[in-house]
Amino acid sequence: MMRLILLRLREIMSHENNALLATAVVVGTVTGAAAVGLVWAFRAVAVVLLGGEGPTTSTPWRVAIAPIAGALVAGPLIAWGAREAKGHGVPQVMEAVALKGGRIRGRVAVVKTLASAFTIGSGGSGGREGPIVQIGSALGSLVARLFRVSEDRSRLLVACGAAAGISAAFNAPLAGVFFALEVILQRFTTRGFATVVVSAVTASVVWRAVFGNRPVLDVPLFGLRHPAELLIYLVLGFAAALVGVVFVRVLYSAEDLFDALPIPEALKPAIGGALLGGLGVGVVIFIGQPIVYGTGLYGIDQALAGQYVWFGMLLLVAAKILATSFSLGSGGSGGVFAPALFMGAMLGGAIGHGATALFPTIAASPGAYATVGMGAVFAGAAQAPISAILILFEMTNDYRIILPLMLSCIVATTAYSFLQKDSIYTMKLRRKGIELSQGRERHLLERTPVSHAIVEDLVALRLPVDGQDVQERIAKQGQDVLVCVDEFARYIGMLPLERVTDELVDGSDLLALLDTDVKPVVATESLDDAFALMAPRGLRVLPVVDSLVFKRVIGIVTRESLASAYWTAVATSRQVSST
Repeated sequence: MMRLILLRLREIMSHENNALLATAVVVGTVTGAAAVGLVWAFRAVAVVLLGGEGPTTSTPWRVAIAPIAGALVAGPLIAWGAREAKGHGVPQVMEAVALKGGRIRGRVAVVKTLASAFTIGSGGSGGREGPIVQIGSALGSLVARLFRVSEDRSRLLVACGAAAGISAAFNAPLAGVFFALEVILQRFTTRGFATVVVSAVTASVVWRAVFGNRPVLDVPLFGLRHPAELLIYLVLGFAAALVGVVFVRVLYSAEDLFDALPIPEALKPAIGGALLGGLGVGVVIFIGQPIVYGTGLYGIDQALAGQYVWFGMLLLVAAKILATSFSLGSGGSGGVFAPALFMGAMLGGAIGHGATALFPTIAASPGAYATVGMGAVFAGAAQAPISAILILFEMTNDYRIILPLMLSCIVATTAYSFLQKDSIYTMKLRRKGIELSQGRERHLLERTPVSHAIVEDLVALRLPVDGQDVQERIAKQGQDVLVCVDEFARYIGMLPLERVTDELVDGSDLLALLDTDVKPVVATESLDDAFALMAPRGLRVLPVVDSLVFKRVIGIVTRESLASAYWTAVATSRQVSST
């Protein structure tokens, strides 16, 4: 009987779609379990360092010291264990999907779990969704290697892990699906949609089996009170775009400042923890609780309930930007989704207070604007309006808020794109020299070295030389130019053969005919660099040197050899991986 069952399972798994869906279930299950474990780890660290399951019950001295203690553990873990675990994690997943065939090291899941637990559990400002997305994606990549699937399937399973992570982090499977398609894969396909849905639903089932079907936030029911109120939501959208731009710029400016510090990488998060501790004490003095610590979900609940005055909420927007920049910019581990929701809630609440004071017969309660503001700030900063709309819709379970939510999110996304080119995710990739919008093949053009395109049968002309040698070299040369070198084989220029006449007998005469404006390309430079040198002058041949210092000629490249090397790289990148 068991033999028959195994045979039947193999028959089912031999079908491509069935196998893909089965692996998606596996990814969803392990990611859901990892999300549960990560939340428990947050709580355990918080109990030890903050004296409770969150910062709101902590004493002032713990508020000041706990972020430093957590960073002293997280910093070495990241620096010595897996540098990919630094920061919010989503850009690293995007890079792996777009440029690495979905390959993410398995150790990333372990290091990200521990580093995030100590960063956020000790009060570091960050969301749990970023770590869970990266952990789930790493697990998806691991499953892909275990099942020996192709690169395309590997990318899809990485996206499944990301969808499962968002689904579990916010108990929002639909938002997880569209986050994976909109942000990670950056394309929508029928197969991709079906596979990612299975993974997201599976992770949600695992999460609900442990924590129940409870919403992440306690959101009151809000709705559109008057059609004219849409104008206020329009203003909120523009304000959310501005906050998103400031958040992104401050975060990456902080990263630059910490990167420039002349101290070991492992210790930089502790500096950020010390700054965060000072900020946390200041917030305690002002508000009574360090609500900018951790994910900030408690502060969002308070904003939705209208517990803060408008100027206090605006100060908390600034405080959360600084807190997140200290925690993540210094090299800690956490997400940016929850901090963006916090900023949006405070911004929306402040605008809501102003609207109710100015237009009491039109405006709804401040909590309604806080709810919409959450989605608007994230939509702008992440350039992901669909994900933002869906996650807020799933968190509220109230269709009446959908119209103002859609308006503010679209306005914020559009306004942000006018103010800044890159989202909070793609900014990190651009700073590494990666431009995803140019496509995978464009990246190959920039990464493939010229050495892959060298034509080895070089006929170089060593000067000085007599006229007879020149004629012999011309007879052997297949190109219409000669590469000229000195007695030490150093490049000095190109000799167009059309300039050479039978009367030339003195090698010194040839020097006057050289085209010294043709710049050589170094063997370690990219195919893109070589094309850039050729294109302006319409060159067909380019000399290749060992370095720009010694300029020893080691060969030439032609348009044909560059094109051949490029298409070889493309074919290799598309090849089905057996591991």
